[in-house]
Parts: sequence; C-alpha cells; structure tokens
Amino acid sequence: MLDLLRPLHAIMFFMNRVPIFLEESQTNDEYLIVDPYRIEHIKNVLRGQAGDPIKITLINHGTGVAKILSLSPQEIKIQLLSLTLGKPERLCMLIGVCRPPSMEKILEHATTSGVGEIHFFCAELSDKSYLKSKVLREELIQKKLLDGLAQSASGSHLPRVSLHKNLRLALDALPNNPSRFMLSPKATAWFSDYPPCEEPVFAIGPERGFTEKEETLLLQNKFLPVCISRGVLRVEMAVFHAQAQLELCQRLLSQKISETPLR
Repeated sequence: MLDLLRPLHAIMFFMNRVPIFLEESQTNDEYLIVDPYRIEHIKNVLRGQAGDPIKITLINHGTGVAKILSLSPQEIKIQLLSLTLGKPERLCMLIGVCRPPSMEKILEHATTSGVGEIHFFCAELSDKSYLKSKVLREELIQKKLLDGLAQSASGSHLPRVSLHKNLRLALDALPNNPSRFMLSPKATAWFSDYPPCEEPVFAIGPERGFTEKEETLLLQNKFLPVCISRGVLRVEMAVFHAQAQLELCQRLLSQKISETPLR
C-alpha cells in the first residue's frame, strides 16, 4: 500500500474543496498551509481574504468548512469551523494495466466518483512497457488521487492503490467481498439483473480484454460476467460506466425502493 498522507506540492487548481492534511495541524483546530499551489488557489481562484470561509477536505477524516485567519505569500493559516466525518468508499476496482493516459484518468476521476481500492495488475494482454510508465510512480499516483479528491463534493478518503505482477497475485490481495463482477463481451446480464450489493468488486481487463485463461480464473474466484454497455468502451470509460451503475444499485439497496421513482 502506498503512503499517501504526505503533503503534496502539486495539486491542480480546480478544487471543490481544498485538501488539508492532518499533519498540517498547529493546534486542535488551526492548520498551516505552506504549499504554494494551494496558496495560489485560495488567493487567486477563491479570492480568499482573512475572515472568509472555505470548503475543505481533511484527508482521510471528513469534509467541512474552515475560516481563513491570515494570508501571506508564503503561508495561509486556517481555523476549522466544522467537520462532517466521512467513511472510506466501498467499491473495489481490479484493472488490467492499460495505456498510461487511461490509468491517469482512472486514478483521478474514479477517486472523484468514489472508489475505495484500485488494484492494477499486469494482464496477459497488457503492454508490458506500460509498467515502466511514470504514471505508476508513487508520487504521481498520489498527485492524481489528490487531484480527484479535491474535485469531489463529499469524498474525504484516498483510495488504496496497489500494483500486481499478474491477475492471480491481484486476486490474492482483494478483500473477501461476496459481490464480484467482471466485464465480459460474452455477458448478457447487467448489474440490474443481479441483487443490489453493498461492497462490490469490479474487474476489467486492459484494452484487449481478458484472455480465456484469465476469465476462467475470475469465474473460479466467483466473479459474475456482466455487461455495462451496448458498445465497446475505452478502459477508463468502462470504469466510469461501472461506477455509475453500481452507485445506482447501492442507492436502490440503501433506500429499499419498491415502486417509488428516484428523485
């Protein structure tokens, strides 16, 4: 598991909430930001002034509101006014190593949409050269996860990210969740054809998909074949389609909807 709790000096300028790290705490409710990217965002994008409230995410704790106490070119001091504790996301993604731009998008936007774990594995049909991509360096993984979390309206926990040499090793590292699905071109069932699930695991191959051997291995590990689109999707789009559909299934489960339409 990667260490993703260190303050990062490269966070994109579009943020719904400003990420704050627990180790930036000065007292119980005051935090000191010295990261120039977040300072510039607060000053030049949010147009923050002393006394202004800003939305924050206390990494791996929750979301809330803070007040700017003071600003300078080198640092910003804020005071936490309120905090709503958050929980780690429950969705686990098992993804074959694919094109680096696709993995970048998955790391960032899957975090925004809510994912608890991402397990990349080198599939039989993965391009092995992708394993050397800078995207899979720890510091760049961290950057993309924080970019994604900063854009989330309610998420507060960073997903856990792992890289495995093959599918078998990745399967050994998965949580023992009973609801397991795999994207398969042979599938005729959709998520809605299965009972709603609380903690799903979703497996998707690289650009060229799973081999027959890998599909057999997934079936042996209780993965159910599922279809998520009538067309062929890029890897990252398949991830986002699956997230949206699984979120709907989880909402149906949590609200126990019978014949009442969603609002």
